[in-house]
Amino acid sequence: MRIRFKPWARGELEASKFYIDNPEDYKEKWRELFANDKPLHIELGCGKGGFISQIAVYNPDINYIAIDLVDAMLGLAKRKVEEEYKMANREIDNILVRDLMIPSEKVAHVQLNNPLEHALLVLIRSGYFAVPVLDTSFKLAGSISKTVILDQILGVETYEMERLSELKVHEVMDELVSIHQEESFINGLKAVIDSPFVCVVDDDGYFVGILTRRAILKTLKKDYYQKRNQH
Repeated sequence: MRIRFKPWARGELEASKFYIDNPEDYKEKWRELFANDKPLHIELGCGKGGFISQIAVYNPDINYIAIDLVDAMLGLAKRKVEEEYKMANREIDNILVRDLMIPSEKVAHVQLNNPLEHALLVLIRSGYFAVPVLDTSFKLAGSISKTVILDQILGVETYEMERLSELKVHEVMDELVSIHQEESFINGLKAVIDSPFVCVVDDDGYFVGILTRRAILKTLKKDYYQKRNQH
């Protein structure tokens, strides 16, 4: 995996309480460092910490060591671990939609006046089933899906491909469905019961991200394991 240099990584690692820069000094002494007799598991090549941060939260009776050769990777892993433990220690009733959403800058979108041809390309390249539709000021206007586009070009006997360049997104898009970023976890759960994601807006209606069903389910899973481990 290639990753850009992160100038902040070394400083953050050196300031971290759980970063070890001299592992050779702890040969056969890791239990002393952890100050317990729990089993020790090691991940070689932890990357950005996606795996180790998840499994460590779910298994508090195991000590974990994440190893990587690149400071940038370890810096990102450190942040990911801190983020996961912060979320795991919060009561689910105190979690807001903004805590779980994918921010807008990481989400593909189209605009009202884009032709369907462009929207279809965005959907295919992103791998999404649907994407948000924004107006020229980047306020949320609706969403558009592959199904909607295919319905528009499906003729009696063949696909009418020319309609992809003739029709605009605003002519066929789905109705606006959104949730405010300050809504509660339970309202977020209700919003994604019948949809893989819902768009998130701020007070002024600007698009700030998406809340996915996957994010909701992951949070429920963490809450379940955390409560199970308390008994």
